[in-house]
Amino acid sequence: MTYSVVNQMVTSAPAPGHRISFVRMGGTESLDLRDLHERAERLALRMRELGVEPGDRIGILA
Repeated sequence: MTYSVVNQMVTSAPAPGHRISFVRMGGTESLDLRDLHERAERLALRMRELGVEPGDRIGILA
């Protein structure tokens, strides 16, 4: 996996008094870091249930 600014943001704690959030481009929905982690965990669990394993390649159509 390549390392990116997003990786750095989600793996490090925000500075005291700061809150990291993500806003979907062109949308109004925003997620704080906790919500982002919860959604990522649910997605990872579902992918494992479907047989996707670490290191497998997947395609994303958005």
